[in-house]
Amino acid sequence: MTRRTSPLLFALALGVTSLFSLRAQSATLNFAGIDPEVNFGRPSNNKSDIWSPLYLRTDATLTASGRNVTSAGQGVPLFVQKEGSLAGSFPSGLAGFAAVAHNDGFVSIYAAKDFRPELTADTEVAKGDIVGRTGTADKDFEPIYHLRVFDGASRLWVNPAFFLQEFQDRAAPKIEEIALLGEARSYTAENRKNFTQQIRQGDYRLAVKVMDPPYSKGSVSGVFRFKVVLDGNLIADRKFDSAGIADKGLVFLGLAAPSSSIVDDGGRFVLGGQFIPRGLHSLEFSAYDYAGNSSSFTWKFMAQ
Repeated sequence: MTRRTSPLLFALALGVTSLFSLRAQSATLNFAGIDPEVNFGRPSNNKSDIWSPLYLRTDATLTASGRNVTSAGQGVPLFVQKEGSLAGSFPSGLAGFAAVAHNDGFVSIYAAKDFRPELTADTEVAKGDIVGRTGTADKDFEPIYHLRVFDGASRLWVNPAFFLQEFQDRAAPKIEEIALLGEARSYTAENRKNFTQQIRQGDYRLAVKVMDPPYSKGSVSGVFRFKVVLDGNLIADRKFDSAGIADKGLVFLGLAAPSSSIVDDGGRFVLGGQFIPRGLHSLEFSAYDYAGNSSSFTWKFMAQ
């Protein structure tokens, strides 16, 4: 007798929705910059050792107008750090930081490779005030700065896409790979029309590799949502809206901490595990960016 895959079991492994409060959508913060690129949830390696594990970032980058980095909202200076690194999912090479605490409980943090903070203690900051300057007088230098947002009420790192100005992102996410990873064998989805792949029944983890590509004169809103439908049943709908803080590191998509445990050396997200029984199965994976562009892939396979 054929045993069908239980949607409930897979849902327990992958989760069905994010628990993040939508406070961010009603916040008054608004970052100003040119061609924003959201890196939240993007696999990265910030060490010179190529064998160090990948982690997931929590920042976004923008090009400053006239080298001036301005506050996203009203608040007070929280701290200024002119030298050394700042832990927590910022890329390496940044040596200047400034943080502003806002009235609604959010904290915005600004950084760059050559960042000169201009905040002073006990001075209220208005929206649009200069918090620092980036770059040098070199006309060939692109004045890029990084930003992160922390929600003090929920103790979450929040996706900066919520606070950026309107995106001009017309490029859909690119699904580069979908795979089932088993202890003894693994299978990668083949992109062939009217083709049913043969696999062996057993326990597998679902792994996906997705990126949000740049395009000329536009923004990169970043991969934001994964949706998985197995045999007609919605079993996962997860979003990169926030990252929780745990003893072992940051928690993305409600999965295990640290983030390096859910992304492998090839940059694939390892989302969860499930026993795949004998029979014909259809798995549809969809990826969305924050701007709403989407891509989907349907994988049909026969487990024997």
